[in-house]
Amino acid sequence: MTASHATPPLPVLIVEDDPWLLRDLARMVSAMPSLKLAGAVATAREARLFIQSRLSIGLMLVDLGLPDGDGMALIRLLRDTSPHARVLVLTVFDDEMHVVSALAAGAHGYVLKESDAATLERALKDVLAGDAPLSPRIARYLLRRFERTPQSVVAGDERLSSREAEVLTLVAHGFSAGEIAKRLGLSLHTVNTHLRNTYGKLAVNNRVQAVNRARDSGQIDA
Repeated sequence: MTASHATPPLPVLIVEDDPWLLRDLARMVSAMPSLKLAGAVATAREARLFIQSRLSIGLMLVDLGLPDGDGMALIRLLRDTSPHARVLVLTVFDDEMHVVSALAAGAHGYVLKESDAATLERALKDVLAGDAPLSPRIARYLLRRFERTPQSVVAGDERLSSREAEVLTLVAHGFSAGEIAKRLGLSLHTVNTHLRNTYGKLAVNNRVQAVNRARDSGQIDA
């Protein structure tokens, strides 16, 4: 008779700059049989070094607002180096721009720090099961986004230029204006000018609205 083998626990990297929350999350992960704590770091630099030096990250629990960088960049880095790893965002940012950008960057769930311990543990189990845990407020944002009707599509014949569409596509994938400038070999001023032009053409006031309008009108497919 062949002996059955239990699935090994999934290695977890926690990236959180609040030392108390980092400690509590580390204890929570360590107490779950299906998980093992691979690392617990407080800065983007430490997280980058960890991701680049290890191949065994199965799940990253990450804050978006770190003292030395943006958690979005860590999500993209992990996606590039470990495509099968999962990402759960734990943050104070509850605005639609952060939500859409994080999910576009590759996050599999988005939970607010105001959640209690039971909710956080449930979110960890859900993301392991292949689900996409979302705080209720975040779920409402996404529902409103998909409830938009065709009437929300901008009327008129003014279309985005290819460069404007390219810049807005990168915005939709979570890149900052500075990152877009470096990626496209443009100045920051030029990138911001393209963004302002898209706002005018799409009759919107911010990046989230611009991305949504451009998607609705078929001008970007990000």
